[in-house]
Amino acid sequence: MIRILPLAWLSIVSMGCEELPQVSRTCEHMCEDATRLFGSCLETWGLEWTDAGFDDEAAHQESCEVWSWEVSELHGADKVDAICDDRGALLHDGECSDYSNIDWNKEP
Repeated sequence: MIRILPLAWLSIVSMGCEELPQVSRTCEHMCEDATRLFGSCLETWGLEWTDAGFDDEAAHQESCEVWSWEVSELHGADKVDAICDDRGALLHDGECSDYSNIDWNKEP
């Protein structure tokens, strides 16, 4: 099944009980759209969040936000905001294929 950046999960685990790093509103909104769409797709496919490697919807949201923070740290805030803006537009009213066609592991 589709998973967002295994490195993102490692980051969450290594952070322990610390709060997630701050992400831009642009990326936060994109992650909300991604989570909503992916949740809808899972339901359509007859799957649960755990089938996709997440404890629940909140875990997907956190993973997405950690992804955006990591990309921001590696490639800059402007770069990640542009990516989040493009993906947010795609995912806001998107279809399951729009989500599944994104390579979350691909370098920007």
